[in-house]
Amino acid sequence: MKRYLPVIVIAAALLGGIAPAQAQTAPAGDAAAVDVLAQGTDVTAIAETFIDSLASGDYATALQSYDPAIRTTLTAESLAQQWDDLIASTGAYEGPVSITVDDSGDAPVVIMTGQFENGPRDLFILFNSSNQVISMDAMEF
Repeated sequence: MKRYLPVIVIAAALLGGIAPAQAQTAPAGDAAAVDVLAQGTDVTAIAETFIDSLASGDYATALQSYDPAIRTTLTAESLAQQWDDLIASTGAYEGPVSITVDDSGDAPVVIMTGQFENGPRDLFILFNSSNQVISMDAMEF
């Protein structure tokens, strides 16, 4: 957990600060339709669709959730490698446990607790002010 702290601090600084007092929790459910992703209004649905795309191996669709500026350097192959590395250390992804949205800063952060074969893991999905993914990282419990 401590090794990821600098990543979270940098991301929080880039997003203008994150205050924990106003987080909202939404129950995890079925993945939202792809058209919700295109609308870009509900970060919970975007995060669920994003993770479901990664879990099903549809890296090209997952990549479309990212900010266009990030897509210039991030490829579907590198996204696949990042997900494969996560699965190698956690076991197969089994589904979401809970989703927390912190929208108290300039842009929302979704913390999706996912159940993996080897136990739960928090997935931090950082968004820009246009509700496009700018970063995804996993934290061990």
